Amino acid sequence: MIKKLFTLGLVLATFAGTAQQARLKNTANALKLGGVTPPSVMATTNLGFETWSGGSPTGWSTLNLLGLQSAIQYTTSPGTGTSSLELTTVSCTACPTYGLPTKAGFAQQFVPYVGQPTSASFQYKSAVAAGDTGAILLSLSVATAATGQAGFIFSGTVSTWTTVTVPFQYSNAVNSDSISILIASSDSGIVSGPGIVGRPVVGSKVYIDAIAITNPAGIQTIFTYSDYVMFPNPAMAELNFIIKDAKARKVEVYNVNGVLVQSFTIENERTQINSYNMSNGMYFYHVVDANGGVLHTDKFTVIK
Repeated sequence: MIKKLFTLGLVLATFAGTAQQARLKNTANALKLGGVTPPSVMATTNLGFETWSGGSPTGWSTLNLLGLQSAIQYTTSPGTGTSSLELTTVSCTACPTYGLPTKAGFAQQFVPYVGQPTSASFQYKSAVAAGDTGAILLSLSVATAATGQAGFIFSGTVSTWTTVTVPFQYSNAVNSDSISILIASSDSGIVSGPGIVGRPVVGSKVYIDAIAITNPAGIQTIFTYSDYVMFPNPAMAELNFIIKDAKARKVEVYNVNGVLVQSFTIENERTQINSYNMSNGMYFYHVVDANGGVLHTDKFTVIK
């Protein structure tokens, strides 16, 4: 099944992020991520599901953004720490608008990542209905091409927390520039492709905690940042900026016509802005110093 996940890739539509179609092709050089090129530089967020904001785990996109209670902070008996993710398949009449089935439950983050990890591990429990399957898929990519993936299928009932380690499989030796982590309580072809696995059932549940990614040196990297990180991309309701450059003073956001649409002062290393009122499309942002000099430039997309 992991081989099928690897070859078919991620088919999640634009609700939580641009679909990462696994067009496996050789790429000569990895893109530089904010000037950082060493392996295992990561910008993943809240992989232990300890912090929550607006009904969803911080840093993750879920169907809760549509007012559905699909993602729940599970504190009764978490796998690690004080809370875990409880993900439930719900009826979603708005989901076909985003290319998703009418019964779904997922959590995803799509963030910068440079490197070629060897494996991913996590803790899980499941209460997946008969005939249904859940899934987790970690998909690495550079530019528009997938470079490697690791995945696991959930089925049936697993009542105690179980630790799983799955290897990454690679199509080439090129370092990634981003990673998508997708968890689905009902796979329904989102991960593995239409018709491959079980059909979605409202009420199917998957519990996840303590996701970790291991690099070739055997180090589990969860919270290592480059100097400039922005996520999620594409964005729907909010944007997070992590800027460690001590010279940075302000972030300016421009639309494709060069019009300044937002500007904010950097007061803490991590800043969150509201993108809900921004129109769909591509935007550019500049990180500037006290004299207005541009320290870093990048782009992102807003999709609703």
